[in-house]
Amino acid sequence: MQQNLLTMNEITVQYKPIKTKQQAIKSSLNAFENVISFFDNNTIQMQEQFVILYLNNSNEVIGGYRHSSGGITGTVADIRIILSVALKVLATGIVLCHNHPSG
Repeated sequence: MQQNLLTMNEITVQYKPIKTKQQAIKSSLNAFENVISFFDNNTIQMQEQFVILYLNNSNEVIGGYRHSSGGITGTVADIRIILSVALKVLATGIVLCHNHPSG
């Protein structure tokens, strides 16, 4: 008698931190100083962009992620992707940022 075997997709998660001391976010100015490098300076004045900083328990920046670029008046933020990256890097905090090219 043949057995019916159920096959499932396998999910692999990998985390490789860089061993450097990161700056802690203590104010909105600290957040700005850290996040600005993740924006595309060539299009920051004409396209909305959505960037996330991921923080550890000491509010130190683990890393940043340029999530999306949109048009002049909007961009999409997919919470499933944002949170899946947070879980993957073991973040305990996030800072969500986006620009307004129209002012």
